[in-house]
Amino acid sequence: MFNKHEAAITTDGWTNIEFKMSESDRAEYARLANRVIQAASDNQAVIEALAFNATGGYEQGSVRTGLFGIGGPRNSSDQKIYLHAGFQSEQYAAERIPPHEQPLELKNFWPAHRNMLYEVEAGLSRIIDELGADALQDVILPDDNEARNIHVRTVRLSGALRGEQGAEVVSGHGDLGVLTMHLYETHGGWFKGAPYAPRLITNTDTPEKREDIQNMRRALSPIYSYPGQAVTFLGANWHTLPDEYISDDLKQLPACYHAGFRPDAVHEEVSSYAEEVTAGDPDRVSLIVFSHPDVRLLKSGIYKPATVAMCRPNY
Repeated sequence: MFNKHEAAITTDGWTNIEFKMSESDRAEYARLANRVIQAASDNQAVIEALAFNATGGYEQGSVRTGLFGIGGPRNSSDQKIYLHAGFQSEQYAAERIPPHEQPLELKNFWPAHRNMLYEVEAGLSRIIDELGADALQDVILPDDNEARNIHVRTVRLSGALRGEQGAEVVSGHGDLGVLTMHLYETHGGWFKGAPYAPRLITNTDTPEKREDIQNMRRALSPIYSYPGQAVTFLGANWHTLPDEYISDDLKQLPACYHAGFRPDAVHEEVSSYAEEVTAGDPDRVSLIVFSHPDVRLLKSGIYKPATVAMCRPNY
């Protein structure tokens, strides 16, 4: 018997879980992070202070995970720039720029980031518990913060509000990783999703798979968020986790294939904090959490990150 989250994930590809941080605090985090993104565009030292690889440079083939800092589009045509910050970010930044010498944008960001990490830990722990995947607690949230591979992503879609209505502004994909939470967006009503069945998340290219992917895209339907909650779904690596971490039944749950389309004014939900977050620019800013198993499991070779082809089938 599926619980409510399993049922929603099976039917829609996503669910909503309780996330106790207020919208105003989520928006304030997005505002401060967006200011850090702007500071990085003008100051190479900020980019260098935020950049690190939690895996210590470890990679599996062409697959990269554990990268933090400022980044841009990779394997997509999205016009975006983002900040990935994690449990190690403040410490790493302090090693590169002493705290008293850091730009004001960084100094203002860290207190909000600490508070966000506390809520992210609680939210991830909650969904793992409610899905009945208790063995994942120590894998996603090990006691050693240095081993955690959790990305709090603030992403700015530059000039998105100038885009054509109906345009696919965020190209369709499944997320690399295990669990994703969508926490805040200045402009809602953009995203649609569909269940991404484990049997389709492979590197195999067949006519049957192409047809199934195209049918999945035709089945995309709106993703809804609610106050006091967070849209949550599974990543492309969920079903490949070792048996000791999730049951066979849970492995059959789909990931979420999702894409962002600029809606018309009637269907767009503009946050009351949007103007503050974007500083009046015609951008869309959102706040997302990506979670991967800890660095030690990655280095063991037991956990193999999904490839680009698995996350972004190109048809």
